[in-house]
Amino acid sequence: MPSRAAFAAVAALAISLVASACSGMMSAQSSGSAGPVTERVMPIQHAPASTPARLVTYCSSGPRCDDFATPSGNIRCFGWAGLGGTVECTMLSPLVPKPATTCELDVVGLALSVGHPAKPDCRGDPTPAGLDKHIPPLAYGSAWEGFEIRCVSRTVGLTCSDGRGHGFFLSRERWSVR
Repeated sequence: MPSRAAFAAVAALAISLVASACSGMMSAQSSGSAGPVTERVMPIQHAPASTPARLVTYCSSGPRCDDFATPSGNIRCFGWAGLGGTVECTMLSPLVPKPATTCELDVVGLALSVGHPAKPDCRGDPTPAGLDKHIPPLAYGSAWEGFEIRCVSRTVGLTCSDGRGHGFFLSRERWSVR
C-alpha cells in the first residue's frame, strides 16, 4: 500500500497537470511540495484614452470609440462610450440559429449596452468596425476592455460582458445573450 506522502505527491502532481492544461486568468508563481506552479496571464487590450486615428472619420464628433476583430476576421466589434458604454459585434457569416426577431436589413449581429441585456442587432449599414481596413485583431486568449465592457476572444468564439450580469457569446456555430 502506498504511503500518505506518495499519495499526496501524486495528488499534487495531478492537480498541477490539470491546472496547467486549463488556461489561467491570473499570474502567480507558488511553490509547494509539488514544486513551482505558473499560471498564464491573459493579455488585455484596453480601449485607448482617445479615439484611434483610423476611426476619427467615424467618431470625431461623437463619444470616444474603438474596434477590434477576432483573428479569423469573422467577428468585428465596435465599442463606444455612448449610452454608458456599448459594444456591437457583427459577423461575416450569419447568426446561427437566426434570431427570433426578423431583420430585413443587411447586417445582423449582437449588441451590449452597459446595464442592459444583450440583444440581436439589426443594421442597414456596417458599424465602423466593418469599414475599418486596419482593424486590430484581438488574439485568441486575450481580452479587450473598454467603456465598462470586457470581451474575451477564444478559438471557440467571443464572449462580451458588462460585469453586471449582461453579455453575449458569439461564434460561427451559435450565439446566446443574457
